[in-house]
Amino acid sequence: MKKMNFLLLTVPLFLFAGCSKTNSSTAPPPNTDADGIALSTGTLSKVITIDNSSSTYKYLWLSFGTSYVYRTDIDKTYSLAQLAIDKDCKWKIEMPLPLVVVGAGGSGGGSSSLDNEKVVFRSGKYPTEYWGVAKGGTVGGNEEWMLTTLHYSAKPDPTPDYLKFILHKVADQNGVHAYTIESVFKPGYYLHNTGHTILANGVGLINHATSSLPLTVFEFH
Repeated sequence: MKKMNFLLLTVPLFLFAGCSKTNSSTAPPPNTDADGIALSTGTLSKVITIDNSSSTYKYLWLSFGTSYVYRTDIDKTYSLAQLAIDKDCKWKIEMPLPLVVVGAGGSGGGSSSLDNEKVVFRSGKYPTEYWGVAKGGTVGGNEEWMLTTLHYSAKPDPTPDYLKFILHKVADQNGVHAYTIESVFKPGYYLHNTGHTILANGVGLINHATSSLPLTVFEFH
């Protein structure tokens, strides 16, 4: 499948009206809450996992800027901070402003969570690669939807629906916030812990209205 390329205008998240010299040694730290959100930009940076077993996660990652998101097993004893160095698995999650996220367990200085928020995901190491949904087909010719990545030299404005996802908060898992993830472009279709015809260890989508499978829960570390 050939990768889609787009050229769109860049829209900065914030503008600087003026500049002044600041002593970096005395500059205040970035304004963030307990869940790690940068309050000035509305961006989270998270490793996203699925609780696979008592001893392993499946983590979502991108292989050298390729078109599909992979699911791969990792032992729960392995440092996720180290994993984010080893693999492109720390995703930038962009959301509307202003927003303050309550930390896992109710901590943090905000009054709202990401529940029902529309967000955009992009690669931490390849920031021109955005999550998107794409239509494919099974070997039997049935329609199939999957998670892919799309390349943009600049962030789209307005953002197309096929790049947007809705987070639905569930109970915290392993001490962190956890969500089911629905496509905006395909309402009722959720990211699922299953592959697809092109990639067995990719991420497929299921139609929640017609499937008896439980929704997959994704943890944001």
